[in-house]
Amino acid sequence: MRIAKYALVVILFTLLLSGCGKNVTLYKQAKKLYEAGNYEAALTANAQSLLIKADYKKAQELLKNVYPKAIKYRKDNITKIQAKDEPDMWDLLVPEYQGLVNIFDTMADLPRLVHPKTKEVFRYDREDYYPQLKESRTNAAAYHYQKGLDITLQSDEPDIQKQAALEFK
Repeated sequence: MRIAKYALVVILFTLLLSGCGKNVTLYKQAKKLYEAGNYEAALTANAQSLLIKADYKKAQELLKNVYPKAIKYRKDNITKIQAKDEPDMWDLLVPEYQGLVNIFDTMADLPRLVHPKTKEVFRYDREDYYPQLKESRTNAAAYHYQKGLDITLQSDEPDIQKQAALEFK
């Protein structure tokens, strides 16, 4: 009986520490990613930490830094791509808009975050990038379809037709 109680206490203590350990590990991983300039991966790891323990002060403070930088990084990329105005820009815009959608989905999954000391509620502006993502996908598909048609008309050679098929795909 005494051994069973001791074993139960050890198991509960281990479970408690493993939960805390994972939270801290995710936060440390997020901090390293943030310092390396990989803001989206940092945001994801930090969000996982906050899902485990929403009132983790260090993770909340990191979120205030990493979230705006992740958004800015994607928006800056979009601006650069649009400024070049190349024919295949839609292919390049799709992952950027998908990244923004993923960032906002990650934020939407978080519980309401209240700073444990200041009781300040973390607020962020949620923007909907689904329309831009849909437009980019549609325009990228139209670009590749037209490119495939152009290649198809060049020659009946099998290699040329394979290139056209890749564009259609």
